[in-house]
Amino acid sequence: TDITREVADMVITDDNYATIIDAIREGRTIFANLVKFIRYLISCNLSEVIVVAGGFLLGAPVILLPIQILWINLVTDGFPALALGVDPPEYDVMRRPPRDLSIGILHAKRWMYMMIEGSIMGIATLVLFFFASSRFDYAYAQTMAFATLAFAQLIHAFNNRSTRKSLFQIGLLGNKPLILAALVSILLQVVVTQTVAGNHIFKTITLDAQKWLLVGFASLVPFAVVELKKQLRFRILP
Repeated sequence: TDITREVADMVITDDNYATIIDAIREGRTIFANLVKFIRYLISCNLSEVIVVAGGFLLGAPVILLPIQILWINLVTDGFPALALGVDPPEYDVMRRPPRDLSIGILHAKRWMYMMIEGSIMGIATLVLFFFASSRFDYAYAQTMAFATLAFAQLIHAFNNRSTRKSLFQIGLLGNKPLILAALVSILLQVVVTQTVAGNHIFKTITLDAQKWLLVGFASLVPFAVVELKKQLRFRILP
């Protein structure tokens, strides 16, 4: 029995063959969540690279300080990424054909989508920074860019719950840990922006309602573009 267990690809510990179906469903869910986790983190890190490199190439002053980038990576990236790892299975997880085992997790098509999504978040942040720079002081523009990138990445976590279905189809409240992670990250981001201690540590400046509206609009642009991409890919294009 021990030798059989060692050489077997699958070991059933009960006499119910329906267990095989449950095991396949669990395996597919784990793999899908692994992909969501990786897609989210890589696309978010690409957006940060685009903001920093784009600002340098365009001759802008420093858009994001090192401590601000570290904050985004640890808080507004970390909590939602962990929550994506426990996302519930999609309704049609057992209707899909088996995946090709010769294709890795990060194949060319997935890299393309991650680069597109990261570029959208990065470009939206850059556009807002230059728009704010032309109307407000540099400190305001930098803080608005910092908040925009953080919130855009938080919203992007919900987009990553499915690469095929709209968030409005799969349900906004389907992943409770992600909701909690987003709320905690939003609260912490507001603290580092709107409090004296946060302003001192993270070199931010308090934003008024008008500036928060601009941040909110820019943060939603990546979400809208990704939702449109899903519709074009699965509803209009063959």
